[in-house]
Amino acid sequence: TRNVLMKSGFECPEKYGDPALLLSLFYKPEIKHENFISIIPNEGTNKNEIINELIDKNKCLYINMKKYEKWTDIIDIIANSSFVISESLHGLIVAETYKIPSVWVEFKDHSYHTDWNFKFLDFYTSINKFGMHSIKLYEGYNFDELIKLRNKWQPSEINYKELVKLFPFKITRKYELN
Repeated sequence: TRNVLMKSGFECPEKYGDPALLLSLFYKPEIKHENFISIIPNEGTNKNEIINELIDKNKCLYINMKKYEKWTDIIDIIANSSFVISESLHGLIVAETYKIPSVWVEFKDHSYHTDWNFKFLDFYTSINKFGMHSIKLYEGYNFDELIKLRNKWQPSEINYKELVKLFPFKITRKYELN
């Protein structure tokens, strides 16, 4: 992101990160240790055959990022998931900060968005996960393969202390560094 912005004539600090990565420092959901898999489509993706099959055959929980009363409702569900299958960038970010295994998927073809992959790859690079790519479920998938990806998942390297130092606003709420 920094290189793209600077080539376009914008200033950009050398270090930065998505503020959503700090959620786990400030919001501590009650963990109920339930064993469910959450699926999170991108806001522009409607329920389709793949999503319906994941819900029906594999008992996945569908999270619609726009259909909750309080923002904490979504965080609570993600933090209590055993696995997150997400087409939503912020679904992946929240899963990573709460150390929930996740996989980046596409429920439909997004190749018409020329910058679709950029934001995901930029995010993954920021947490030292290189070589990531989406699993294009619309090309066919095997649920067992998704579970294998969950089992290979490793927590990211989020430098919370550095992010807090870089945060451009005054933090008035107490937090604990993990």
